[in-house]
Amino acid sequence: MTVRILTLSDFHGATHVLDLLKAKISLISPDIITFSGDIVKGHNRGDEWLQARDEGRTPEITDSIKREEKEDLQFYHAFFSFLDGIKIPYFVVPGNMDAPESRFLQACPQPRLVHQILVKTPICIAGFGGELTEAQEEMTFVLQYPKETVIEAMKPFSGKEISILVTHSPPISSLSCEDGQEKGSDVVNYLVDLLRPEYVICGHAHNAQNSEWIKTTLAVNPGALKYGNYAVVEGDMVEFGRLV
Repeated sequence: MTVRILTLSDFHGATHVLDLLKAKISLISPDIITFSGDIVKGHNRGDEWLQARDEGRTPEITDSIKREEKEDLQFYHAFFSFLDGIKIPYFVVPGNMDAPESRFLQACPQPRLVHQILVKTPICIAGFGGELTEAQEEMTFVLQYPKETVIEAMKPFSGKEISILVTHSPPISSLSCEDGQEKGSDVVNYLVDLLRPEYVICGHAHNAQNSEWIKTTLAVNPGALKYGNYAVVEGDMVEFGRLV
């Protein structure tokens, strides 16, 4: 079954793109929309987590992080209200900045969540959000999931003829290198081998807008929506674009 997929990622609170995106969706007329995570900015949480890591200490919930919660909730509301208003089925995973996990899960409409979930639309869509790592785990300041957790959650979906695998982390590929920094994860490559989806649609590397075949799976990074980037996937064809 061939569907037209509008792929999006890395919104990061850029509410100014929503009117442009609405007009583009009307022109594209996708069957479904996928979003690969990072709805909020989360600067204060992310900065505290990085600083604590560098200083060898446990990160703390500072006053600025408490204030940032209100902004996060506003971005979640604006983003999901927009997608609900489009009236096109959409499917979402969290990004590494969509922490704490509990806040994201409460904000996301459950029928649209594919994080550690398999959904039939009637095509099969599964996903795993956050930054996928070999061993690190973090749920409060950023979202990081270790390989063992990912495998345990996704292994039951093996052999389910998955059409689309939605991740935040890209596989190690041409989709994962940004400004000389590797943003991808071998864990995603493992999932591609395990699940053999038709497509793996990712994000995280904001400027690495590209597609690449990984064996029989077409991998797509649409680039960051905050910069106006998107991609349309239909069959073996990928069309990249930018909102203007």
